[in-house]
Amino acid sequence: MRALPLVRAAHLLTYTSSLREIGAPVDRELERAKLPTMIEDHPDAYLSLPKVFEFVDQCSRDLNIVEFGHHASLSARVSGLSQKMQSALLNAPSGLALIQSFAKVVPIENTAMSVGIRQEGDDYRIHFDLPDFRDHSALAGPEWVAVHSFIEILRTVCGSDWCPGEITIMSQSASHVPAEATYPNTRIRFGQPHTSVTVPIISLAVPSMTQTVNGSDDIAVSPDGIDFVGSLRRVVAPYLQDAYPSLNLISEITGMSRRTLQRTLARHGKTYTELIQEARFENACRLLRDLEIKIIDVAFSAGYEHPQHFTRAFRKYTGLTPSQYRRNGLSHASQNVC
Repeated sequence: MRALPLVRAAHLLTYTSSLREIGAPVDRELERAKLPTMIEDHPDAYLSLPKVFEFVDQCSRDLNIVEFGHHASLSARVSGLSQKMQSALLNAPSGLALIQSFAKVVPIENTAMSVGIRQEGDDYRIHFDLPDFRDHSALAGPEWVAVHSFIEILRTVCGSDWCPGEITIMSQSASHVPAEATYPNTRIRFGQPHTSVTVPIISLAVPSMTQTVNGSDDIAVSPDGIDFVGSLRRVVAPYLQDAYPSLNLISEITGMSRRTLQRTLARHGKTYTELIQEARFENACRLLRDLEIKIIDVAFSAGYEHPQHFTRAFRKYTGLTPSQYRRNGLSHASQNVC
């Protein structure tokens, strides 16, 4: 038997807050949909996704479903995601890795969502579908919440004003004037196979930590602006060129035992090997910005013994080779801005 489709209650709150703004009888509608009326005090609880759809459907009968969904979506913030999801996004070493991390942990937010990414020319198309609800009359509402939420996530990498080149929506509704006003330079297509957005490959090829810290106030980080994993990457970075920094060395530097350090990394979803790889990647990105440094020297300076290993690892995080990154990526001119 398949697992029940569930969603974190925090996603329902985007609708209830929107309804309370217009004076709608939220508690009555929650009761009608057989949802807990006190759920607004428990954002990490899980709810039946069909019941949430029923709630949205009921509430939108006196409203335009697209306008209702779009208005609700504008209250979606990265800070509304679970702490585990926020940690996974914050600790991703690049924009592409951030999307890959999101795809892995998305069941924390919505067990029915399917996430995928494919290359289309110079862009990635990222889809985040609710395939079991494709024909639901209220699909447009949750779709717009998903779209705006995902755009907010991408803005932690691409910048606070970034907008996708294209948005596709599975639902057939043609009423999308509010969305066009929010994303005036974005092509919006309805009745498509996927709910998706497009983003330039180069926009996801940058290290995500700096963009997140400087570009978003939503993700909770430590007082100096960097979380534990980010600060540890900085500690490791100066040792990479000399040799592979051992776990014993970094344990001594941080004043933590090997076991405590490994356990702390594990709580952040990382292994020590992954941390070293990410620190190497950040070093490489910094060095590639200096056009006078040969790529082979970047590889050695970042701690790779063989240039081909460097190319393979770099492509894992960016989808680009180091030479493609250097050639195409040192500016954000290819980003779309609303």
